[in-house]
Amino acid sequence: MSNCHKIHILPISLCSLLHLEDLNLSCCYELQELPEEFGNIHGLRILDLSCSQLFALPETLTNLTNLEHLNLACCISLEMMPGYYGCLKKLKVLNISYCFKVRIPDGISNLCDLKSLLAVGLYDLSGSNMDDVNCVSSSIHMPKIDFEEANLDSDFDEMLKHKKLHLVGIDNVQNIYKFEKFALHTHQRLNTLRLSTNYWYRDEGANIVPGNVVLEKLIPPRTLEHFELSGYDDSIFPEWMLKLTTILPNLVHLVLTFVKCDHLPPLGQIPKLQSLVIESLPNVKGVGEVFAGGSKPFLKLRYLNISDMPNLERWLTKISTSDEVESMYVFPNLHHLKVSQCPKLRFEPSLPECFLLEIDASDEILLGQPKTPSQSHPMPTRRIKIDSCELSSSGGYQLRLLTSFHSLKFLSITTCDGLGSWGENIGALTSLEVLELSFCDIPRFLGRIRSLRRLSIHMCHIPCDFPQHLLQLSLLRELWMVRCEADFSLPSETTRANLAHIPDINLYFVSLLSISVVSFCFI
Repeated sequence: MSNCHKIHILPISLCSLLHLEDLNLSCCYELQELPEEFGNIHGLRILDLSCSQLFALPETLTNLTNLEHLNLACCISLEMMPGYYGCLKKLKVLNISYCFKVRIPDGISNLCDLKSLLAVGLYDLSGSNMDDVNCVSSSIHMPKIDFEEANLDSDFDEMLKHKKLHLVGIDNVQNIYKFEKFALHTHQRLNTLRLSTNYWYRDEGANIVPGNVVLEKLIPPRTLEHFELSGYDDSIFPEWMLKLTTILPNLVHLVLTFVKCDHLPPLGQIPKLQSLVIESLPNVKGVGEVFAGGSKPFLKLRYLNISDMPNLERWLTKISTSDEVESMYVFPNLHHLKVSQCPKLRFEPSLPECFLLEIDASDEILLGQPKTPSQSHPMPTRRIKIDSCELSSSGGYQLRLLTSFHSLKFLSITTCDGLGSWGENIGALTSLEVLELSFCDIPRFLGRIRSLRRLSIHMCHIPCDFPQHLLQLSLLRELWMVRCEADFSLPSETTRANLAHIPDINLYFVSLLSISVVSFCFI
C-alpha cells in the first residue's frame, strides 16, 4: 500500500486481517493517524509507517507483540508514541530517524532482542525515562580513532569489530604506507562511518600526507548505510566518491560538511539514499544536472538539508535527458527541505515541492519564480517555516511565491522584516489554516485569509485595527497572543459578542494600551 497518496484514514476493515505479517504504508502522504483497532493485527512482523503527516500512533500499537521491524523514519510530524514499547519483546529493528518532534517511547531500553536502533538526525532527545533516552543516545554514539594517536597495528583491529566507526584526523596522517594496510573496504561488518579532520590540533611542522591521498585510500565497504565526511581541504573529491552509486549501493544517509570542493559529486542515482545533509561548502556556486547523475534521480530521498553555503547561487530542480520527452523533477518524493544561511541561493525553475519547507536567512529563495498550475507534483507543500528573512519587496515577490503553493495549510514566520507591507493578495492563501507569527509585524490585510482556523502571535506589536481583522476570519477557532503589545483595549461586550465564533481565545503577558494582562481567556 506504499505511495497511496490519497489515503486519509486507514479502513477499519484492514484491522480485521489478523494474520497479516507485512504492511507497508510508507509515503501515504495524506495519512495522519491510525485507528485504535490497528492493534488487532496481531500477526504483524514488519511495519513501515514512514509517512510525513502521521502525527500520532495509537496506544494499541504496543499490542503487536509479534512485531520484529518498525520503520518510522522521516515521520516529521510524529509527536506521540503512547504505550509501553517494552512489550514488543520480538522487536529487532526500530527506526525513528528524522522524527524531530517525537519523545523517546517508553520501554525501549527493555527490548532484549533489539539489534538495530536507528535515530539519525536526532540530537535533542527527550523522554519520560532516562534509561530509554540513554538507550537512544548510545545507539548514536560511534567508537572513535584519532589517526594522530592511534596504534595502527592494534587499535584498528579492535575498533573494526564494531558496526560504527569515527575516524578523526584524516588531515594528520604521516605514514601512508602503514596506513594502507588498513583496507577499510574489506570490513563488511561496518554500516556507519564518519571521517573528520582534526584541524585545531594539526601539526603544521610535520610531514603530513595530503588529505586527498588519504581519502583515496579510505574506500568504505559496500555494506555502508551511513557515511559522513566532515572536513576536506582539496578542491576535488577522490575518484571513488564520484562513483558512489556503485561503490556504496546500500547508502541511506549521507552528510558532507566543511568540504572545500568546487562541485558536488553525482549523488542522484544512489538507489537507497533517503537523507542528505550538505553544510559549509563555501566553494560550491551551482548545482546542476551532473549532481542528478542521470534519469529519475533521488527517487528515495526524503530529507534534504542545505546550510551555510555563502556562495551557492543556483540549484537546478528539473532536468531533461535525451530519452525523456518532458523534464523531470530532481526531488520527486522529498518530505522535508531545510535551507539555512544560503543568502544567494535560488532554485531554478522553482522551489522543490515537499511536505515541510524551512527557509532560514536565505532571502533570495523567496524571490524565485512562482510555480505555475501546470507544474503538478505528487508531494504538494503543506507546511512552510520562514525565519530571519527580508519579506518586503516592491513587486511583492515573496507573497506571490507563497500563494503559488495551493495546498499550503501551515505557515510560520519568525524574526522577519517587511511582513506589514504585504498587500491584499494575501487573500490568495486560500488553503491556509494555521498562521504563526513571532517577532514580526502583523500583515495589514490579515483578515483576507478567510480559511484561517488557528492564529498564534508571539512577541509582536498588535495594531489598533486587529479586532476588525478577527471579525473577518469567520472560520477562526483558536487565537493565541503571547508577550505582545497591543494598540487597543479589552474587547467591549459588543465586540466580544461579534467574536463569539472564536471558541478559544488566549492572551498571556499581553499589554492592552495601559493594561497589562498576565493571563486572560475568552471561552
